[in-house]
Amino acid sequence: MFITALNEGRSSAAKKFLTPQHLQANQVLIPCVLEGHWTFIVLDIAGKTMTLVDSGNARDNGLTLVSHFFESMDEMPHSWTLQHSKV
Repeated sequence: MFITALNEGRSSAAKKFLTPQHLQANQVLIPCVLEGHWTFIVLDIAGKTMTLVDSGNARDNGLTLVSHFFESMDEMPHSWTLQHSKV
């Protein structure tokens, strides 16, 4: 639902699914399905790294959406490192 909301331009709805309180954890896993392809994003909170984990083409599939969401929110951390990991 989080990625769907972001993909549809509904950042206010996405705020319900990922809040600053979630970022108290060491890592947050975000499942993503876009264009019928499943991936997931690992947020490494301490390292400020977003990693897209993909068994296929390592396409963006949500990484840019999540990054833009964080950059647009004052209460969210900024300046994340983005990376891809093929498994």
